[in-house]
Amino acid sequence: MFDAPEKIEDSDMVSRLVFFPHMEGNGDDLIAPLMFFEFPQGQPESVVWRQRCLQDSDVHALGCAAEAKKWEEAKKRGRTLNDTYKGFRSALAGVVRACRSRRGHGFHVEYAPKEGVHHAEISYAPNENPAEPGLRQSDKQELRLYLHRLFSPLSPHSCSSDPIAIP
Repeated sequence: MFDAPEKIEDSDMVSRLVFFPHMEGNGDDLIAPLMFFEFPQGQPESVVWRQRCLQDSDVHALGCAAEAKKWEEAKKRGRTLNDTYKGFRSALAGVVRACRSRRGHGFHVEYAPKEGVHHAEISYAPNENPAEPGLRQSDKQELRLYLHRLFSPLSPHSCSSDPIAIP
């Protein structure tokens, strides 16, 4: 169906599934922006390519499915999960790509269908300036703060299977 390599255009929208409290914190305005995208060990972060998932309801269905999977995995380990899918936030791929830190680092937005035809990833794009080599921790934090600001406000959702209601 989608065998050829696909390019996410700058005009394409990408959406980030939001889980509470993990990604939005508990109201701490200083910490929450750094939790929205974490890039653990420098790994890319998942987003939904809206070209392949056109309706908001389809994005919400992905979020509910991800929540159900997390709950099932926690149950198998005998743990309780307090992360609940709360909706998504969106941004234009070109706006994400245009974002630059003071030292010229930025982001890649690439199609990565390993988790489905809708799946894309955002990763760090280090600058190519030999005078400013490598991404420092301060660059990563600066970029993560910018990235949080680039995405729209939450498009809220409440899964019917949520075991607890979180405002």
